[in-house]
Amino acid sequence: MKKISVIQINTRDNKAANLDKLEGLIRSAWNADHADYILTPEHSFCMTADKATMHAAAEALDGPGLARMAALARELGTTIHVGSLLTKRNERYYNTSVVIGPDGRQLATYDKMHRYDVDLPSGLSYRESDTNDAGDAAVTYTHDGVNVGLSVCYDVRFGGLYLELAARGAQVITIPAAFTFETGAAHWDTLVRARAIETQCYVAAAGQVGGFPGPTGDRISYGNSQIVDPWGKVLARCSDVEGWASAPIDVAYQTRVRQNLPVARHRRAIA
Repeated sequence: MKKISVIQINTRDNKAANLDKLEGLIRSAWNADHADYILTPEHSFCMTADKATMHAAAEALDGPGLARMAALARELGTTIHVGSLLTKRNERYYNTSVVIGPDGRQLATYDKMHRYDVDLPSGLSYRESDTNDAGDAAVTYTHDGVNVGLSVCYDVRFGGLYLELAARGAQVITIPAAFTFETGAAHWDTLVRARAIETQCYVAAAGQVGGFPGPTGDRISYGNSQIVDPWGKVLARCSDVEGWASAPIDVAYQTRVRQNLPVARHRRAIA
């Protein structure tokens, strides 16, 4: 892995239109920056607060949306990491992250472990458990000699998962997300940088931006997709519009950071 692009998109409740737009953004990002790893946000195929619409848009791991992304990965000769989509397996639904290699084959999948069931100070409530089941396993895999750890959105608040990914050898950690504007403005930058600093990993965080349908009008996602290095420096970021950001991955630099500040070796178990 030499370069990562993170895609920032405003996904709504029309799956066909979303896929067209997603493909266009991926093509534009690849044509501009030729990254060998392209990460899209959480719920890249469909996003709405309506449970029935979300379930109708769900697909199996060999479904048509993922097949389209596989064909695009083969055409461009790059890895496309679909940050997440709702998948249906054995009559159950999961918020699933799917990595597709340049040959179109799936390299890894991860089911989001922590579901967003919250009541915010503004009065808005979210119940992800109404839509899908929780995953139960951390996932890392190797891409071009680089170990990659997978997570999704709300997972970012649970540092133990990221320490586990680092303990399994992760050098890059991905955080596709659809952070609410309210919590994003307060916490997003801090959480993403903290996960990079504590694990000394590169962190690629691709976010939804703009409005999606809610029960009483649009709800707003925060955006601010970014790529952070193992020292906690933001290398590239988007703001509050659709687009992408790209940055190189320097494993030699990461090795120096870890040698000079060997937190993994100093970490002690708490009795």
